[in-house]
Parts: sequence; structure tokens; C-alpha cells
Amino acid sequence: MAIEEAVLIDTGPILAYMNRDDAEHESCVEVFQSLRLGKAFTCWPVLAEAAYLMRARLGLSDPSLLLDLVLNDELGLPMVDRHDIVLIQDVFKRFHDQQVDLADATLLALAERENISTIFTTDRRDFRVYRRLDGRPFRLLPDDYSS
Repeated sequence: MAIEEAVLIDTGPILAYMNRDDAEHESCVEVFQSLRLGKAFTCWPVLAEAAYLMRARLGLSDPSLLLDLVLNDELGLPMVDRHDIVLIQDVFKRFHDQQVDLADATLLALAERENISTIFTTDRRDFRVYRRLDGRPFRLLPDDYSS
């Protein structure tokens, strides 16, 4: 089953995809395989976080596998400009009690800018709390994959 809509991808699924020992590896591989080319996006803070965690948790100091996802067009990397910084600051203000990190705030800002309502994440606790500016919740993958 192909996922037709645009999807923003958080750090967790990228790590799970690259680590066969991860408890969520299989479900994340399944979702990655169902994403349409040109419809999967992430941001630099997610890539930076993933590169750090690949080294810290997996012992992989060379981020080439991660960067290949971008070079092979498996992950789009939309640019963030000054206007987006204002959106990111707004995310920090709206969810000040959630201890939002920069990667999540940037994904939420991109979701608003690009009108994307689906996020591929293993961080269900936070992303079940986050809402779009209009109050609607996000569709989360892989949890909401079959919905």
C-alpha cells in the first residue's frame, strides 16, 4: 500500500530504519517502502540529531548512509528561511510546557508552511500532543498507517 500524501520524517524512524536491532525497525522499513518518491521530507535539525545518535547509539561515525537518503532523493530537504524561524519560535511559545526540541519545532513549522498533516515518528508521546495551528492533530506513522 503506497502512502500518497507528503510526509515529514522525524529522527526516530531514520534510526530505526538503519538499525536492524531496533524494536521498530520492521514497521519503519515498511512505512519507508510505502512512501512515494518526492513525498518524504525532513529538515537539517533532524539530520543533525540522527547523525549524533547514529554515533552515540550505533557507533556509526560516518553519516554517509544518512546523507545518501538525501542524495538519492529518498528524503527531500526543504530550505528554512527567516519566515520559518518565526514559525519555529511560535512552536516553542505554543508548546512551551512540552520541552520541544529544535528538530520537532522545525518539523511542525514545515508542516504549517507546506500544509503537511502526516508525520512519520516514533515519538508518539510528544507528537500526540502537538497540534496544527488550526487545532487539528497530526496523522502519525506508523501508528495511523492503516487508518
